[in-house]
Amino acid sequence: MSPETPDKSVSNNPVRVVIHSFFIVPFLIAVFGVLLFAMIKLVVGSPPSIHEALTTIGRGSETERWQAALDLASMLQSQAEVTIDQSFVDQLIFEYERSRTERKPYLRTYLALAMGLTGDIRFEPALLDRLENEDPAHRLAVIKALGLAGGVAAEGTLIDFLDEQDVAVVLESVVALGRLGRPGTVMALKPMLTHPEPNVRWDTAIALAKLGDLSGLEIINQLLDRSYFHQFPDVDEREQDRAISVALNMAEKIPDPLFKENLVRLSRSDPNLQIANAALMALKRY
Repeated sequence: MSPETPDKSVSNNPVRVVIHSFFIVPFLIAVFGVLLFAMIKLVVGSPPSIHEALTTIGRGSETERWQAALDLASMLQSQAEVTIDQSFVDQLIFEYERSRTERKPYLRTYLALAMGLTGDIRFEPALLDRLENEDPAHRLAVIKALGLAGGVAAEGTLIDFLDEQDVAVVLESVVALGRLGRPGTVMALKPMLTHPEPNVRWDTAIALAKLGDLSGLEIINQLLDRSYFHQFPDVDEREQDRAISVALNMAEKIPDPLFKENLVRLSRSDPNLQIANAALMALKRY
């Protein structure tokens, strides 16, 4: 399977969807893998400023432009807080619009992620503009960006995407709605708890818990039971650990008695010492 194009066949096989990732689909795994590499390069090298990167995006060659967009997204991802002025917003939106004519998707994708990683709602209209006409893989990046920097308009669009046939779009929209943190999305998310794809159900339970709705606690509790994953033979140990870790985080934030038995089991006998220790820490809330 190409890392840039989700396999259409996954919509008919829940197990194969699960193994890609608990929170991310294949294209975004590739994108964020490159972002991680770029962040390491920035740490050990002499990183440009976000303004220098944006200047290169506007004036550089094709290769220089997408590499600068990657640097920009990486810097924004690594900074806890960034302040940007209106001229920066306008220039980034201009470059995003200009990128519609690019032959390769990288530049436009990294620009969309950069806009999202600012957490600035001023980018919402540009991200939403003609979203339905975007390349399917790029649309996933925009959905992710909307979850990071969206508002009321993004909420409505993401809710509409929950009815899509493409499971990757549904999954990323569920995660984005959880990040938006708008209470009005609860009623739209609840039906996703019975979605035929397991990872959509899992992410919906997490998203609802973030929004203060406890409808998905039974699903989160399943994720705290390592034996639950035996019914998904293609889910490897690393994927199990990631899912359990996310569930542990929620179990610590929402100390419901439902979780206690599985937390005790994990703390006493899980083969992953980090998970065992995290379960022990979570139990201190009970």
